Amino acid sequence: MTTTLFEFSESHWPAVTGCATIVFSAWALFRFFTPKPLGTIPHNTPIKWLVGDILSINDHVERGLGLGRWLSELAFRCGPISTVHISPFLTKVVVTDPREIEDILGRRWNEFGYSSTQSSIFGGVMPKGMLSIPSESMWKAHRRALTPA
Repeated sequence: MTTTLFEFSESHWPAVTGCATIVFSAWALFRFFTPKPLGTIPHNTPIKWLVGDILSINDHVERGLGLGRWLSELAFRCGPISTVHISPFLTKVVVTDPREIEDILGRRWNEFGYSSTQSSIFGGVMPKGMLSIPSESMWKAHRRALTPA
């Protein structure tokens, strides 16, 4: 008995099921490893699979423009508050508006957690600055000095 494209014998079902499983697994992995936007905060589009914004950042650095220029262009395109997708599991919020930065550091500091990334980024430039101090007591002293009662 010959089979056509639309006629399956029982021996074809394992192959069809296996192919469907592989396609579904590939789709699920793609969705899992694609960086996700943070709510309504603008982001660089399109979000690349697995690498996020790393390729765009690397392109700027290789052309000699640097990370600062890339962040400036991101702020120009997306606004003063935007997200940077470093990997599928690492997304950072970038704030470039001076009034918003002052509000976050001076009034709403307890709404945001401290990240060790901050210390590694800002520690070399300003080791005793507000953005690189892991000690809460020292940080509070700096905050009181900036926003006196």
